[in-house]
Formats: sequence, structure tokens, C-alpha cells
Amino acid sequence: MTIREEAMYQLKLEATIQRIKPSLMREHFGLEDCINQLCAALIIEYFQSVPTFQKDQTVSVEMLQQSLAILPKYQRMLSFYLMVLENQGLLRIDGRQVQPQPGLFEFNDSDFYLEKVRIMYPKFAFFLTFVSQCAKKYHEVLTGQLPGASVLFPAGDTQKLERLYKNTPKLGYEEAMLHTLKAIVHDKIQEKGTIRVLEVGAGQGILTNLLHPLVGNGIEHYCFSDIAKSFVDQAQRRLTKPEYHFATFDCSQDFSHSSPELSAFDIIVGFNVVHATADIAQTLRHLSAALNPSGQMLFVENIKQEIWIDMLYGLVDGWWSFDDEYRTTSPLLNLSQWNDLLAKEAYSHFEVLPNSPDQDQYETGLIAIQA
Repeated sequence: MTIREEAMYQLKLEATIQRIKPSLMREHFGLEDCINQLCAALIIEYFQSVPTFQKDQTVSVEMLQQSLAILPKYQRMLSFYLMVLENQGLLRIDGRQVQPQPGLFEFNDSDFYLEKVRIMYPKFAFFLTFVSQCAKKYHEVLTGQLPGASVLFPAGDTQKLERLYKNTPKLGYEEAMLHTLKAIVHDKIQEKGTIRVLEVGAGQGILTNLLHPLVGNGIEHYCFSDIAKSFVDQAQRRLTKPEYHFATFDCSQDFSHSSPELSAFDIIVGFNVVHATADIAQTLRHLSAALNPSGQMLFVENIKQEIWIDMLYGLVDGWWSFDDEYRTTSPLLNLSQWNDLLAKEAYSHFEVLPNSPDQDQYETGLIAIQA
């Protein structure tokens, strides 16, 4: 990727932002604080399901985990809960000791903040109500009585979360990143005439739907893939253009031998999927092997740990299973970590957007990697 191309990508992003005018969280004064307070209240209510905290009494993290009967695979979710309450000034953490602060016992309940959302930010009410409903199931999920996926997708309805997502105003630059990715794919079509595309972790099809108009109009082969067969089966019923193909596989594993047909792609795309693998660097190596010599990977990824994201997706198996040198408290990488990882992995041509003075305002990034 040349310096000229890198500059063009940033210009495309800036042009996209101006064109679609995303609804930024900062335009909803006080919304972010309200979301954080709601999440803190939900965590406190979960902790209060057992006699966990007493006034003026310190408790160890290990004792908390034991009293709540949290499975080992959710240890990091417990650490996340404690971090949220500490950031709200409701706990003081000293090593492995947790000291509740007076405000913890005086904090408003979650219904108070949900009502505040309904009154002040009604467009976000349905989504945050769903977050609240999921949080009410924490005890059952974290003790292994209930699969986390069944909470996010009740009765196997994988479309509910997608509907909520579509009907909730975007909280930041995510939409701009997605449309910039589409613009880059379109440019590749203009350059090559026709291209082959692999989408990994396609899930509910948010990115698929965005790129759908290009399928059959430059994209001659579009492979919709996911680790979950249910997502792939639903997509196969819904996407009927002959250019669509479907595959079920784990992108974090070496699939070159088991699925040799997954090769020679011009572009590999993904939306909030790469971070959900244990070792991102290894995942990128596996995916690189599926590109043709001039191929490219394009990923839109959350780059900022936002509380509501972990409150929801922390219930999913694998969210907390990251095991690499770049991540400690969250599966998400920030812009600096992405740049460090790609440089260390010796990708000579890559670009991490945004690449601008105001990049700390972004909660979402676009990672472009040349084969």
C-alpha cells in the first residue's frame, strides 16, 4: 500500500463522514454517562443476588468469584464488572482486595436509569432495555445454568439483535467506517473488473447487506462464512443471488487443508469479528493464506472499550478467551495496538484508520492490510 493510497483512504473516510453525517454520541449530551450509570446499576444488582458486599468490609476477588459461583471462563468478566464500578467511584481495588465505597449502597436501581433513557433518549430505549434484560440473566449464564448465546438470541431468534441494532441511532463513527470499506471494495472492482470476496464472521449479515448491491455487479463470488452454522443456514435461505457461496468454519484455525476452496480471494472482509479470536496475529496469518498475491484484508473493528459492548457480548463463549501479548482487559485493540501488531507481524503495507489528529474521538476503526 503506497503513501498515496494511505492518504486516499483517509480522504475517503473524511468524505464519507461528511456525506452520511453519523449520529455521534456527543450530540446526545449526557447519554454516555447515563449508559454507564445504567450498566453500573445492573452490575450492582447482579452482585446483590448473593450477600457479596457489606459496608466497611473488604472482600477478595477470589471470594467474590466463589460466592457468585462464577465459572473460570468468566473470570475476566468479573474483572470487567469491578473495573466499571471502580471507574464510577463505587469500589476501591487494591491488588486482589475490593473495598466497597458508600455510594455503592446508595446507587439508584437500573429502572431509574432506564426511565431516564426513555424520557431523555427515547431512540435508545429499546436497545438499552435489551441490555438490561440480558443483565438480568447474568447469574444463570455465569454459573453455567444457561448458555450465553440463548440470552442474546432468545428462542434462537438471531434477527432480534439485528433489528435492535438497525433501529438504534449509531453512537459514533461505525457507519462511516463501514461505508468507507464499501468504497474501497468498489474501487477494487473498478481496478480489476470482477473480484472474489470472502466475509468472515458474517453473523447477522450487517456487512453483507451493505455490500449486497455489489454482488453480481463486480463481485463475481461472495463467500458468506461464519463459525455458527445457524447463521450460515439463515443467510443461505435469504441470499439467493447465484454469486453467493456459503461456508461454516473457524477463521482462527488453519482452514487451508480442510477447506481448499477457500482460497484466491481478492478481498477478505469482516465486521467486529477478528477481535473475537484468541490470537489475532495467528488469525490474520490464516486469513492471509486465503488471499491471492495482490489481495487485501479489510476489517471494521471496535477500538474503544465501551461498557455496553462487554455487558452484552461478554456473555458469548470466546469473548474473554483472548490469549496474546496485546490484550489484557478487553478483546478489543486500540489504534496503537493495531499498528504495533501489524508492524511486528511484518505486514509491509497496512493502514489503520482513522489517521488524523482527532482519532481519539473514534470508537471504531478500519484496518486495511495488503497481502
